[in-house]
Amino acid sequence: RERVLKACEELNFEPNFFAANLIERQTKIIGYIFNSKPDYSHFNVGLHLTSACIYESSLCGYNLCFYFIPDINTIVDMFNSGRLPIDGAILTEPKLDGLNERTLDNEHLPFVVIGSPIGENIPYVDVDNKSLVKTITSKLICGYGKDIYLLNSARGTTIASDRYEAFNEICNENNINALDHHFNLSSANDISINKDIYNKVQKNTSFIVADAQMAQALYKIIIDKNLLIGKDVGVFALASLIRLDTNH
Repeated sequence: RERVLKACEELNFEPNFFAANLIERQTKIIGYIFNSKPDYSHFNVGLHLTSACIYESSLCGYNLCFYFIPDINTIVDMFNSGRLPIDGAILTEPKLDGLNERTLDNEHLPFVVIGSPIGENIPYVDVDNKSLVKTITSKLICGYGKDIYLLNSARGTTIASDRYEAFNEICNENNINALDHHFNLSSANDISINKDIYNKVQKNTSFIVADAQMAQALYKIIIDKNLLIGKDVGVFALASLIRLDTNH
């Protein structure tokens, strides 16, 4: 060992990360794959989740590498062909027409999906969105009446589908046509320019919105109509970790 160390010193040898990985067959890198542009303008669930993944990975001796790959077919191709220099993957925002058990080769590269994917035998972590929306919908109907609306995220994701399914179930129990009380929105700006939503903001109405940004856009409409948040109009923001100020 001393002879090896001496030779290394004489030759000014420095360990090569990539050469070592050829032997270990590990990069110590976990890929965090986005298939839509993340919004970090506010401290939301996505940012909190990303920070937690970075922290937990570092505790286990791994680095987190971020990939933005909007096309699901490209993700599958790179994943199954081994062209991603990673030891495992975290995939976010599953689409309704996206992952299934035949799409990704879990034996080739271990992965986990954040959110509930379509298909069986897919490793995933998720909150119970359906139970949450059912509970909130029931409570808002009890507090504000049947004039309730779900301002959901954009179509195509499993989380948006789960939310609507739960909302529809409670609406049916209360003789409410869920389709007339449901909006799929791409961003908070859609609330600001949607005249139909503006007209629906009245006294004794309530709204379940996808995130804090949408709630804040809705707040502006409520205030513009001289209504009180939490008294005249009920608002519940999903996927939000920030305190929404109702004092105006």
